[in-house]
Amino acid sequence: MIRLLIAVLAVTRLWGQAPIEALNVKAFGAIGDGTADDTAAIAATLAAARVAKKSVLIPAGTYLTDTITGISQAGMTISGEGAESTILKSRKGTNVIETTGASLHSITIKDLRIDGSRGASNHGIYFHDNRFPSFEISLSNLTFINVGGRAIYLPSAFSLALDNVQAS
Repeated sequence: MIRLLIAVLAVTRLWGQAPIEALNVKAFGAIGDGTADDTAAIAATLAAARVAKKSVLIPAGTYLTDTITGISQAGMTISGEGAESTILKSRKGTNVIETTGASLHSITIKDLRIDGSRGASNHGIYFHDNRFPSFEISLSNLTFINVGGRAIYLPSAFSLALDNVQAS
């Protein structure tokens, strides 16, 4: 509970912009050392962000994770500290970020490297929704590597903004 309170009160300054309120995954136990499993800490941060209607900050580091789900709150922003310094890496070669919901919209993911760990058919980001198309999705300053499927898979999306997105 104390971690949640501290994280909710955290104010983070990103890239010289005015301060924004964000929950830091490290406040929820993420290590980001490239060896620890950070799945539960990232999931807990996303859950708290949905309740508090806050953004999520993933500081510099390499975060090993199973598929990240739970990015469904309208207006949610997931930010790293740059594609060269904040890496989300699949532990098992599964989709790195996958989410579904009744209406996925107004979601921003930025400043990350997404590493699929050479999964045979995994996607870097996979948004799908069975009832409505995703809209107002903003993806910026992202680098995708070692993804066996698509870097970005949004089968039913409109109003999608891509800025400085690279895949290799």
